[in-house]
Amino acid sequence: MDSSNLIQLHKCGAYPIIEGTGCHQMFFPVELLETALQNGESTAWMCDTPVLSGSGDPYIAITHVWSDGTGMGADNTHTVNACLFQYFAKLGNRLNCNALWWDAISVPKEPKARRLALNNMHENYANAEYTIIHDTYLVNFPWSDDGSPCIAMILSTWFTRGWTALELFMSKKVLVLFKDPAGGCEPLMKDLDDEILAQSPATSSPAHWLATTLIRRLRRPIDNVGDLLAALSTRSTSWVRDRTIISALLAQVPDCDLAAGESIIATQVLGHLGQIPHNCLFHGKPTMRDSGPWSWCPATLHDMPVDTAPDLGDSGDDSLKIKGDGSVEGKWRCRKLDADDVANMKPYGDNLAAAMKIESALGRWEGCLLLRHPRDGQGNLALLVWLTSINLEAGMLECRYIGTVVVASSSTALREGMVHGFSNPMWSVRIGGKVYN
Repeated sequence: MDSSNLIQLHKCGAYPIIEGTGCHQMFFPVELLETALQNGESTAWMCDTPVLSGSGDPYIAITHVWSDGTGMGADNTHTVNACLFQYFAKLGNRLNCNALWWDAISVPKEPKARRLALNNMHENYANAEYTIIHDTYLVNFPWSDDGSPCIAMILSTWFTRGWTALELFMSKKVLVLFKDPAGGCEPLMKDLDDEILAQSPATSSPAHWLATTLIRRLRRPIDNVGDLLAALSTRSTSWVRDRTIISALLAQVPDCDLAAGESIIATQVLGHLGQIPHNCLFHGKPTMRDSGPWSWCPATLHDMPVDTAPDLGDSGDDSLKIKGDGSVEGKWRCRKLDADDVANMKPYGDNLAAAMKIESALGRWEGCLLLRHPRDGQGNLALLVWLTSINLEAGMLECRYIGTVVVASSSTALREGMVHGFSNPMWSVRIGGKVYN
């Protein structure tokens, strides 16, 4: 749904903020934004008048979803309902902040200035005194101390958007708007870290603690691919390209070209993080290249499966290392295929291109190996690779990535075997180091 075309929300009945003339349209001069961006100045607006704030003025930042009407509105101009602006402005006044940053009026329309504003939008949340989460579902959810507001957060529309994940990650102090159960006209502002999230699993329900864990994942630095994928897996209503850009910003990739293609941004993210869980290679999707650098990687990060090991206490010490040449290296349980294996395995997933690549390789099964997670001796997923060379001195197998296969539970493929006459089942494997015809 294109939520930018929705009619803008009215807050006239929220509390008596509009006096005398009733609701009207407020205009914000867009040319001021363009000049401020060029000069590196603030693009937050003063709460009492449509004038940009100074660099020293404390301001609030609004994180919201356009689908509930808090975006720019159907006419796509820099005018907003006065009642909605004053609703947010009053929240700022309650927090002793005299300005607010709200993307509906703080991002210009001119393409060059708009691109600059969007690329640096997350910094407005990092520099805000407070970030306020506004979601219509949450605003109408009565506050309670029983942990239900935390659960409501992860069930809200706000939690399905990619940009709100970045805004939460960048913010210092986060307040969430809830309905006053006592019937007050003003919304309650509750501190996310101190009042909403559970402080201990011993003093909270399992559901409250699980919701807390999901939210806290976005309050700490992202230093591995597993955490990055888990953080964005709930952001189902964002465009794939947006999620790729957000991935780079969450991972804080230096000098990342956000105007590049999704696959290029993905390689920059992966190269920056430097390691990846084994399970992320079991994706069953076409890869960026047929062989050579990044030939093990799907076209977008979000085609990789979410690895749950970090949630289960895995330190990540056995993760695969992403090398500077686009190859991936680490320990695997390995064995050579035999004639029975071809009938006891099938391609994983439903992608035709990936399946055809596997079927072609199985026609020459003598040159293939099966790789499995070093700690997963009984799983039925395995990587099918083509063995290209063996370095006995380094204990290294050079391999070409083929794809993911499902192995029948009764197959001999689940037993350990030999690799070209060598009985050690555990090998260091390098995948995607060379280009082959």
